[in-house]
Amino acid sequence: MKRLDEKYDWRRWPSASAWAPLKTQWQGLGIDPEEVVKILHLASENRIYYEDLLVVRSEMPSNRRYFRAAMRDFNFVVRTLRPALKRMKRRFDLFGALPRLIEQRLADASDVLGEGNPEGVRLPRRRPGEPWLRTPVPQLAALFRAHGVKLRPTIRLIQEAFAHAGHQDYVTFDKIRHILRQSKKQPI
Repeated sequence: MKRLDEKYDWRRWPSASAWAPLKTQWQGLGIDPEEVVKILHLASENRIYYEDLLVVRSEMPSNRRYFRAAMRDFNFVVRTLRPALKRMKRRFDLFGALPRLIEQRLADASDVLGEGNPEGVRLPRRRPGEPWLRTPVPQLAALFRAHGVKLRPTIRLIQEAFAHAGHQDYVTFDKIRHILRQSKKQPI
């Protein structure tokens, strides 16, 4: 998957001293810089989580093949055991509760195998964009706009903040503008 060629990691996150120029700029606008950094940190965590989810989703076709093969083998074993279990149930004097125990173990194994079913996970047919940006971008915009910053400079400030946090590969002016337009359309 091309999207996973270069994943975000914490090595991109700048040191505390590297934030000084941006923090000074935000303080000059009357904004608490620690709040902005906290929002960016949470966005970075969400991006890491989202990219890990993409890795899991990219491996799903091979998981589906494995699951189908395991289920096929399991069903073969159950079909093979069924006649023997019937005979064992008829001879309670010899086998006692063993057939019920075997059936219970098979049911437990079936439940465990069913929990790993990748068929239960639905993947979107379209590209979902960058969902980890849908929350922090409007939060940052509200923060900057509340202090009298106009829309275009707000978008630039958000872009600079994300770029400084190491997200310049996916956060662009147009993407921020698009997210802000979409957030206005969403009912609160």
